Amino acid sequence: MQFNTEKELQDYCLQVLRLKGIQPKEEVWCGGLRADIVIDRAVIELKKTLTRDAIFQAVGQGERYQKRLKKDELWIVGQMPKDDQSARSALHTARELAKEGIRVSFVDRDTYWQASEPDNIYPIFRPQLPQLPRLSFGWLERYRVAIAVGFIILSLLIWDGKNRSGREQILNASYTTVQL
Repeated sequence: MQFNTEKELQDYCLQVLRLKGIQPKEEVWCGGLRADIVIDRAVIELKKTLTRDAIFQAVGQGERYQKRLKKDELWIVGQMPKDDQSARSALHTARELAKEGIRVSFVDRDTYWQASEPDNIYPIFRPQLPQLPRLSFGWLERYRVAIAVGFIILSLLIWDGKNRSGREQILNASYTTVQL
């Protein structure tokens, strides 16, 4: 994947977000400035190539947009630099910014930004499943010993009941033969 312009990168990121069920807004105006992409929880600032300098420039811009739009998160997205030294410096910068809660994603390396082929071919047929409520089984953990003991007792009662009816038949049969 290679993007020649920031607009190509933006179109790709918008497509991936939509495939994930996210409704992004592009080129959002915020007090005389324009954010590249805005989603419910984040501002996404794009740079074609994320060198160390480009990352810091994006952080400066993104923090302004983030503050004005009152979003919780800032994502910086772009391609990994081609040369090794720039790439190492960009990765180091990304790790340091992650400690501050800023997500720096290299679109050509981060699996989040990888569009899968079936979604690109058949986006209409992608099912949207409802979220099921989370069931808590904490009580099961708390009472596991009592449940196990109860199960053992119930099993023994059933087993004893089956054997008792068989023993009674044998005893009744032997009692009747003794009386004859």
